[in-house]
Amino acid sequence: MEYLTGLESLYLNTASTTITTTEDVESQIKETIDEKDNLIRRQLKEIMDLKRELDIVVSERDSLLCEVNKLKFELEVAGLKKVRDELRR
Repeated sequence: MEYLTGLESLYLNTASTTITTTEDVESQIKETIDEKDNLIRRQLKEIMDLKRELDIVVSERDSLLCEVNKLKFELEVAGLKKVRDELRR
């Protein structure tokens, strides 16, 4: 589906209906700009919300990676202790 820009939409609307005054054109342009501003504000809010969620997920991932590395280290130390004990026998 092809989307129309505000100006294209305005052009099509003006082509199908007769606009008699400059104020009408300016009013439609202002409406189009206001709609785009509202869309941009909503998108910005959504982007900010998603960034906050991403920051939380990244933080949780980093914590889990630290825990995995800690467990690997403990496992390696336990293995080395086992080898040391076997060599002492």
